[in-house]
Amino acid sequence: MPPPNHHVVGCEIRTLVERLPVPAVLTTRDGARILLVNDPFVRMVGYTLADIPTMGDWAKLAYPDEAYRREAFAAWNAAVTEARDVTGPVGAMEFRATCRDGAMRDVVFNAVVTGDLLMVMLIDVSERRRAEAKLAELQAALERTAFELTENIPVGTYTMVQPPDGGIGRFEFVSERFLEICGLDAEEARRDPFRAFACVHPDDYDDWVRKNAEVFAKKLPFFGECRVVAGGMVRWITAESTPRGLPDGSTVWEGVLIDITRQKQAEASLARAREMERLREEAERRDLEGKLRTSLAASATARDIQQPLGRIVLETQAAIERLREAPLREAQMEDYLEDMLAESRHVVDMLGRMKALLRNVQSDHGPVDVREVVASAVLFSRPLLLQHGISLRENGLDRSVRIDGDGVQIQTAIINLIRNAVEALAGVPGDRRLIEVTILADGDGAAIIVGDAGPGMSPEQVAAAPFATTKPDGTGLGLYLVRTCMENHGGTMTVGRSSLGGAEVRLAFPPAEARA
Repeated sequence: MPPPNHHVVGCEIRTLVERLPVPAVLTTRDGARILLVNDPFVRMVGYTLADIPTMGDWAKLAYPDEAYRREAFAAWNAAVTEARDVTGPVGAMEFRATCRDGAMRDVVFNAVVTGDLLMVMLIDVSERRRAEAKLAELQAALERTAFELTENIPVGTYTMVQPPDGGIGRFEFVSERFLEICGLDAEEARRDPFRAFACVHPDDYDDWVRKNAEVFAKKLPFFGECRVVAGGMVRWITAESTPRGLPDGSTVWEGVLIDITRQKQAEASLARAREMERLREEAERRDLEGKLRTSLAASATARDIQQPLGRIVLETQAAIERLREAPLREAQMEDYLEDMLAESRHVVDMLGRMKALLRNVQSDHGPVDVREVVASAVLFSRPLLLQHGISLRENGLDRSVRIDGDGVQIQTAIINLIRNAVEALAGVPGDRRLIEVTILADGDGAAIIVGDAGPGMSPEQVAAAPFATTKPDGTGLGLYLVRTCMENHGGTMTVGRSSLGGAEVRLAFPPAEARA
């Protein structure tokens, strides 16, 4: 085979370089002299062969910074030497070159040694690098925004990754708020994920670890709450995360950690308040039961009084009838009088015991809204009013009137007055059965008025109050109970005529300082 004609080969390479659609340069093998630059090269960098007849000329123009020029050519010459002596082609190398118009271009150089020639091809990657730089800038901005958002929201955030082979995960990211809640620093949290468990309250630790182990084993969403101890403080937290698979087979949990201590404290305060309210209601119930027992005892005493009073009446009537029939001897008259005196003393004794009983009712004074007490008494009496077809008119119950007193006692007194009024309306036609309850503000005190459209009370009955009554079998003890309540409050009870035509009872409560 005849040896190659180097002249022919050189011409073919020249033709190839000229026709290449990419920028290309043909130099001597030692790189000392540039033999050819094609048109794409001139269009890209602006230099012609006349501008850069040697590599030294190219170096000065393309790399005006001397330090960068030395660095670039040291790497390039080493690669060319290796290609010439060992491999042949020169691996791609990227440098930033200065063009004729002063523009900077990022250029990838590829070369191949062929005989005594070196063919270099250039690829302009400036747009790609600018796009990559812009993308990196946007990525960095996005990461900064995400970081700032993560750090400024009032919850702790974290990212935990479980490797493909399973096992415990590791923290890839923890926010400052997360570290603050757990009392950790970022490095120890990433180095040892169990450090985040160490802050869990001892009473919650075993259950918390068990829940996390189950979640990691089954790759489930996680939610739980527990107590943590950090900086000597016990806090309540909730943790919530959702798993997401990654291409490499690992699983990532992105979650939040929320401090719910205030919520728990509020719940505890609410529970305490409810318990206190329950105890208060229980105490009021016991107090009311005690007062009701007292009222029942008073009613029983009243029944006991009726029996000797009845005997006194009967014995007196019998004596009068016998006197009309025939004169009685002095001894017989004395016996009658002795019997009536004994029964009368019995009645007086019972009245004294009942008075002492009612006076010893314990009063629990405090701020009282008269409107609420009267409204409660009216509500309690509604079934009785409906049963007897009685209408109730309310005045002054649309505003608060506050006094110092015992709400339960006052309520009992109002219920008694309404019951008395209902009984007084027994013989009144249905269309005229009306009771009126009024509240009046009297300085810092108050007045409660209960009136009815019944027959009313005669002056003699009013004078005999509180034992006055308009009922045939009544004893007037209801009014006595009401008066005892008013005495306990330092107030007064006045009996008179109502504007409805019947009886009216006015309860006047003095200001707190006057009662004191």
